Amino acid sequence: MKTKNRRIIISLLLIVVFIYAVTRIGYNCFFSSRHSKANIEKVTTSISPEQWAAQTRAEIASDKRMAEAISADAAIVVDPIHQKTLFEKNADRKEYPASMTKMMTCILAIESGRLDSVVPVSQQASDASDTYLSKGDCLVMSNLLYMLMLSSNNGAAVALSEYLSTHGDSFINKMNRKAKMLGMNHTHFVTPNGMHAPNHYSTARDMALLAAYCMRNAKFREFVKTKEKRVRWQFHAGKNIHCRNENKLLDLYDGVNGVKTGYTDIALGCLATSYEKNGKRLIVVVMHSSRGQFRFHDTVRLLDWAKKRY
Repeated sequence: MKTKNRRIIISLLLIVVFIYAVTRIGYNCFFSSRHSKANIEKVTTSISPEQWAAQTRAEIASDKRMAEAISADAAIVVDPIHQKTLFEKNADRKEYPASMTKMMTCILAIESGRLDSVVPVSQQASDASDTYLSKGDCLVMSNLLYMLMLSSNNGAAVALSEYLSTHGDSFINKMNRKAKMLGMNHTHFVTPNGMHAPNHYSTARDMALLAAYCMRNAKFREFVKTKEKRVRWQFHAGKNIHCRNENKLLDLYDGVNGVKTGYTDIALGCLATSYEKNGKRLIVVVMHSSRGQFRFHDTVRLLDWAKKRY
């Protein structure tokens, strides 16, 4: 009798355990199913394929309108932090970079580590257009760089290139070697100042690469953000000049902190611009803007557009 009662009790316990297990498993499966279904619904209802297509069409239309709104033949807007291209118009078309070339001249001079050295001015440097330098003048390299990047002095670029050339390795070779190192695969330099030469060319994308690289250098940023500077000669003593930065956006657009203007009759208006504010950084390059001043208008439009969209 006792044995029979023991068997009944064990059987009842097993039944209770079985019922509890089945109930628990069913609840978990039901909850998991509801949770997964909710996630699926959340994903699928966040944006429909039709909405996604409409949004994409709107973005393409916006890009097209912006491309038509600017006068520049080539342009690009880049987020240098995330290395993302936000806008481009003929960004790989070969154009003449004009004085944006001087970004390369400046960064190579900085990286030479000779900013305190005294640079002589040759006859060739004094013969360059738009210069106030005379043969026999001597200036500290850092002062030549202020002349180079603020007032876009062409003679300063020639003097620097001559000083930094070494036997068997010209400064132009160094410029092209650096360009290749930076991935500027559609660029070829012939002059240190960007004066026109048929085989001196670049692209908006390559100039953006160069500008982004240069702006990582603290000394370079110091030069290009300076609005004005009194530059004094080492020799002839007493000779000096007041340089004012040709980049008008330093005064007119909050957040702009560089980088370089450019213009020739063939290249037309060019401008590389750096913007930094509230944790957002942008590099904008416009090339072959229809008139000299349009490069600033084009850049403002692109900055306004990029800030609103991104």
